[in-house]
Amino acid sequence: LYPEAFRLHPDTRRLAFFIFGMNNVHGLYIPANSKYLTVKNNCIIDKTEGKLIAGTVGATIPTDGSITSIGDYAFYGIEGLALKSIPKSVTHIGDYAFAHSSAFSSIRIEGAASIGNYAFYDCTYMTAVYFEEQTPSIGDSAFAQCILITEIGIPDSVTYLGKSAFEGCSNLQNIIIPESVTEIGTEVFSGCKKLTYMVANQKKVLQIHSKN
Repeated sequence: LYPEAFRLHPDTRRLAFFIFGMNNVHGLYIPANSKYLTVKNNCIIDKTEGKLIAGTVGATIPTDGSITSIGDYAFYGIEGLALKSIPKSVTHIGDYAFAHSSAFSSIRIEGAASIGNYAFYDCTYMTAVYFEEQTPSIGDSAFAQCILITEIGIPDSVTYLGKSAFEGCSNLQNIIIPESVTEIGTEVFSGCKKLTYMVANQKKVLQIHSKN
């Protein structure tokens, strides 16, 4: 049996992943005088670091500039998200942040956010990703197994494409690798059976290997 509510001490700062058995902030009471944590838009936020730690059904990311990063596993496996975009203030999307989520069909990344490893892994209902700013890197398996994505435009700021970044995107047809990319991990497009490769600067020699 699970208790109906959890009350945290105001000095609590760190919450372990799955500490409550699920990423669910309903029934979690954070005192108003908490030094570190707050709840906003159905999200737990470390207000000293501007990090979104965890979200739940119906969560949206605050757009008031208070969020600068999305933590590892923050929305892992969550269904029913109301997310349409990631605010411009976010500069990093953590590992597995949205992995195994079936809650959205497209996502707009408004800021220059680096994309962590497995960040959008197995988002099986996602059909499109839009980048509006100068994303610096796309991590290992970041969009792997997103089987409904047909097209994606990689910003010309990206220097590294992670290992297996688009592995298993079986409906991906078009992708442009910008000349800014100097390093590509192994098996980036493994299983992308419909893909036509287009490289912006084909004279540039790309370094192909796995990045640890």
